[in-house]
Amino acid sequence: MTATPVSEDRASGVVVMHVDITDRTKQEIALKSSEAEQRESTRLLSLERSRLVAAQRVAKVGSWEADLATMALVWSEETYRIHEMDPGALGVTPTDFLARVHPADRAKLDADLQASLTSREPALARHRLLLAGGRVKFIEERWQVVFNDAGHPVRVGVVLLREQAHVVGQADEAVEERVRVLEPAGEG
Repeated sequence: MTATPVSEDRASGVVVMHVDITDRTKQEIALKSSEAEQRESTRLLSLERSRLVAAQRVAKVGSWEADLATMALVWSEETYRIHEMDPGALGVTPTDFLARVHPADRAKLDADLQASLTSREPALARHRLLLAGGRVKFIEERWQVVFNDAGHPVRVGVVLLREQAHVVGQADEAVEERVRVLEPAGEG
């Protein structure tokens, strides 16, 4: 409601206007409710992301995703750690990733990816990463290619595990070899 005083010659009065704002008020209430819901959803997503990051860190399991149209890669914090890279580093490109794969494993990794594009089944690849100083780390990657309604591949979702069993197996072999070296000749 608005009231406007009016005076003319010897008469004075007030002009009163009433405007129905029911719809606008409903929209404002709905907007405030929607904003509150969005803030709560954002809070819950942030909490779930924190839980996922912590779980990946504890399990030493990373994840990454590739958009096949843009070839943009998104790595989890644990994937950066497995690759021994700074999680705050700028985005990784497919070229960066392939440079870290052991040259002897690149063709097999590519063949595994191509096979999963044909089979449309989840895939598994074990390969080595080249790290600073020429060190090698064995990893296992499991992925699923996602196809659009037209049947074209659009995205690859990957879970990355550091192969602890292989490292333990190598350590066992090294200990056995060391024991053989230390045993006096003629003893079994």
